[in-house]
Amino acid sequence: MPKKAKKKEETVDMPKVETPAEEKPDWGAKAAKVGKIILGLVIILAGAFLIWTFLPEFLAVLKGVIGVIIILVGLLVVALGWLD
Repeated sequence: MPKKAKKKEETVDMPKVETPAEEKPDWGAKAAKVGKIILGLVIILAGAFLIWTFLPEFLAVLKGVIGVIIILVGLLVVALGWLD
């Protein structure tokens, strides 16, 4: 009897799925972010300290600027009404 030809099994090549490599934490970026946060907090505290130190002068300036602030708010309301 003749030998039977073996049938080649067809294999389907599955696409390779790349697993995401573990990302290493970027310590430089984290340190920069923390540094900016700390700098911002220091600036806020310095501003609060200066307002507390010069409170009478700050209140005088605030009283003098109230009119300008009201004018700017009025201009903003007019601009919003105009563009509506």
